[in-house]
Amino acid sequence: METWKNLVLAHLDKKTNHYQRLDVHLTQTENMALQSLSSAVQFDIIQDQELKTIVAAIGKFHDLGKFTDFFQSYIKYDKNPGDLKNHAHISALVLYRYLQLSAQFDGKPEDQEVLRYLIYLAVRLHHNHLTTEGLFLQAHILPTISVLRQQVAQLLKKEGPITQLYGIDRSELAQMLDVIPTYQSKTLTRMNQKLRDRRKHERWYFILLYLFSLLIDSDKLDSAQIGKRTLVELSPELVPEYLKKKHEHELKKVSIGVTDQREEARRTLLSTVQSLTDQQVRDYRLFTLTAPTGIGKTLSSLQAALVLRERLKYLFGSYPRIITAIPFINILQGTESDYRGVLGEIAQLVVHHQNTDFVTIKSTEHAPLDKKLLEVEAWEGDIVLTTFVQLFQSLLSGNNRRLKKLNKLAGSIVILDEIQSIPDKYMPLIGACLIKLGEYYGTRFILMTATQPKIIDMGIELLRKSESSMPKDHFLQRIELLPDYPKYFQSLHRTKIIPLLDRKMNVSEFVDFFLETWEQRSSVIVVNTIKQSLELYEELTARKPLNTEIRYLSTNLMPKHRKKIINEVRELLKDEKRVVLVSTQTIEAGVDLDFDVGYRALAPLESIVQTAGRVNRKGEKTDEQGVSRICPVYVVMLGETHQHVYDLQHLDRTKHFLNKYSGKEIAERDYQALIENYYAEFSKQIADESKDIWVNGIMKLNFDKIQQFHLIEQVGDIADIFVEWDEEAARLADCYSELKENKKFYDLNVFKGVIPDEEISRLDSELSFHQRKALLKVITNKMGEYMIQIRYRRLRKNRPNEFEKRLPYCVEAPFYWIPKTEMKIYYNQQTGFQDEAGEAYII
Repeated sequence: METWKNLVLAHLDKKTNHYQRLDVHLTQTENMALQSLSSAVQFDIIQDQELKTIVAAIGKFHDLGKFTDFFQSYIKYDKNPGDLKNHAHISALVLYRYLQLSAQFDGKPEDQEVLRYLIYLAVRLHHNHLTTEGLFLQAHILPTISVLRQQVAQLLKKEGPITQLYGIDRSELAQMLDVIPTYQSKTLTRMNQKLRDRRKHERWYFILLYLFSLLIDSDKLDSAQIGKRTLVELSPELVPEYLKKKHEHELKKVSIGVTDQREEARRTLLSTVQSLTDQQVRDYRLFTLTAPTGIGKTLSSLQAALVLRERLKYLFGSYPRIITAIPFINILQGTESDYRGVLGEIAQLVVHHQNTDFVTIKSTEHAPLDKKLLEVEAWEGDIVLTTFVQLFQSLLSGNNRRLKKLNKLAGSIVILDEIQSIPDKYMPLIGACLIKLGEYYGTRFILMTATQPKIIDMGIELLRKSESSMPKDHFLQRIELLPDYPKYFQSLHRTKIIPLLDRKMNVSEFVDFFLETWEQRSSVIVVNTIKQSLELYEELTARKPLNTEIRYLSTNLMPKHRKKIINEVRELLKDEKRVVLVSTQTIEAGVDLDFDVGYRALAPLESIVQTAGRVNRKGEKTDEQGVSRICPVYVVMLGETHQHVYDLQHLDRTKHFLNKYSGKEIAERDYQALIENYYAEFSKQIADESKDIWVNGIMKLNFDKIQQFHLIEQVGDIADIFVEWDEEAARLADCYSELKENKKFYDLNVFKGVIPDEEISRLDSELSFHQRKALLKVITNKMGEYMIQIRYRRLRKNRPNEFEKRLPYCVEAPFYWIPKTEMKIYYNQQTGFQDEAGEAYII
C-alpha cells in the first residue's frame, strides 16, 4: 500500500507517487510568505508586526479546507463530490473568524473590517482571478450554506491534526468554525458597496494585490518544491569590466568623442548615486535619467542601480532585486545580451516576455522545464528583464497568473527604459501607480529616456483631481541622475527635423518629393499604417532609382523575416551601398540602423524623435568634401490619419505644436527642450481613460473597470497566422500537434532537434499536466518567429486554413495556418501577408 493513503495530503501526483502532506505545505507556505515579505512595504493603517501576523495567517490557513474527506477522496481516489471538495471558501471564512477572535489590529474599527475583508478575498480567490463581483449572490446563499455546514462537520472530526497544527484547543476550533453567521453578516456581504462609497481609497487595492500575490506565489512555489532564491552580492564594477572587454575590439570603430562622452556620463551617474545621503537613499523613490541616444544609458543605469542596491543593503540588511522593464521585445533582446555579458555565471538573470526561451535558463539544480517556467513567471532571479506589458498588465489586473510575480516589486529597484513609449492616455494612471508603489511597496524607480515625459507630474495631478491621499513630499521628489544632461544634448549636431505640414500628400506625390530631396543617399521612410507602407513600397519599387536597394519592414512580415531584413539593411549600410527602407513604427523600437536621411509621416513628437534616432546615429556622416553633415529628417502629411494607430487629438496637438516651426529647421540640440515644452502644454490635462480606471477601478476596487486597461491596443479582432515557411516551422507545427492531442502517451521523438536532448531525457512519454503545459509554452514561443497578427477584416477575401486542417487528428488551435504549398497565395517574403482588402493594421 502506498504510504500516502493514510496521510492528509495537500498535493498528489499519482504518476510519480510524489505527494506533499497538508501540514507541511501549510507550514512551508507560511514560512515562504514571511520570507518573501519585504521590509520596505509600509501601509498607513497596518503596523509592521501586524502585517507579519496577517501574512503568516494567510499562508497557514489558505488550504485548511483540504482537511475534509471530500477533498482527500478527490485527490487520492478521483471521487468528485462537487462543490464539497472545494477548499478555498471555507478556508477564507475560518481565517476571517480567526482574525476576528485573536488578532485585533490598531486603527479604526471600520478599517479593520475592510482589512479582514481583503484577507478573506485573497484566500477565497487564490485559485481564481481577483474580483469583487458576484461573491454574495442571493441565489447562491442557501446552496453555499449547505456546503459549508457539511465541510464544518468534517473539519470538527479532524480536531486532532488541526488543533495541533494551529496550537489551539477544541473550544477555540469550534469558535473558528462557526462561519455561517459570518458568511451571512452584512459586515461581509455589504463591504463591496461600502468600498465603492464612503470607504473608497486606493490603499485597499495595493494591500489586496500585495497579499494576494504573496499568497499565490508562495503557494505555487512550495507546491512545485521550489525554494526561495537568496539574492547574491553583485559588484557595480562588473559593468566597467564588461565594457572594457566589449569595446576592446570596437574602439577603432567608435569615435573617441563618443567614447569619452559615454564614460563621462557614466561617471556622473555613479557620482550622483554615491553622493546621496543615507536619508535620501531611505526616503527617495523616484529617479530620472535623461540622456540622448547613444550615450550608453543601458549599462550606465545598470551600474547606478547596482550602486544603489549596495547602499540599500547597507541600510536595510538585504539586497533588493533589480527589475528592468522595456517597451519592446527587440530592444529587450539587445539589453539581454549586455546583461548576460555583465553577469556571466554570477547571478540569476530572469528574462520574461511572451516569447521567452526559458529552456536555456541555467539552473544549478537542473530543474525540469515545468519548474523553469514557474521560476520565470514568478521572477525568481537576482535581476529581472521584462516588458512594459508584463509589468503594467500585472499591476492593473485581477489575473491570477499575472499577479503571481507582483510582490517582487516590493523593495526592488525598477528601471523603466523608454518611458515615453507609454500611451498618452495612460501616463497619468501609470504615474499615479508609480507614486503609490513607491509609497506603499518601497519600490524605487529609474525613469530612463531621451525624451523625458512629465509622467510623475501627470500622476500627481490625477491624485489631486481624484481626491486620493497624497504621499509625503519626499515620495514625490525626483533626483536626476545626470544633472548636467542639457550639455549632452547641446553637443549634438547629427540631425535636424524639418516640418513640412502645410499640405497633405498622396503616395505618388510623396515619392516625387522623396526623389527630389533624398540626394541619392541611404534613407528610411516611416509611415503609420501597413496599407501606406505597402503602397509606398510598390510605388518606389516601380520607380526604382538606379543602384539603389529597396527594402520593406513591418509587422506584416513574420519576426523571422523582419530580423532577416534588418540584418540585410545593416550589411548594405556597412558596405556603403545605397538603400531605402520603407517601414512602419517597427523601425523605432530600438533597431540599430544608421541612415543618411529620414522621412516621417506625421506622428506624436516622441515618435518623430525616435525616427531621427535612426539617422546619423554615430555622428560620422560627411558630404563629398568630407565635412560633417547634419542629416535632415522630414516630417510630412501623408494620406489619411488613422485613429487606431495614434489618438487623433495627440496628432492634432503635435501638428499644432510643429506648425510653430513651419519653414524652419529644428536642430538636434533643441530636441530635448522641444519635448519638454511639448509635454508642459498638456501635463495638467488628465485623460478620461486614466481618470476612469483610477477613480472607478482602483479607488473602488472594481476589477471589471481595471481590466479595461490595455497597454497594447487591440483594435478589432486580431487573428494569429502561423506561416509554415521552412523545415524548422514544420517541426514546430508537428510538436504543437503532438502536444495538443489529448492522449496518455506522447511521442518524444517528435521533439528532437527542437528541445535539447538533455531536457527530453528527463521526460517520460506519459507527460504530466505541468510538463505538457511547459512544453506547449516552449513550442508556442518558438512558433512566434513564424507568426503574424492580422485583423480579421483583412482575411475576408483571402483567409488561410484553420491549423487543425494540417493533420486529421490535430485538435482546434487558436490560429490560422499557411502551408508551404500555398505560400504564393498568402505570403510574400519581401512584404509579408497578402490580402485583397488593403486594410491598415497597427504595428
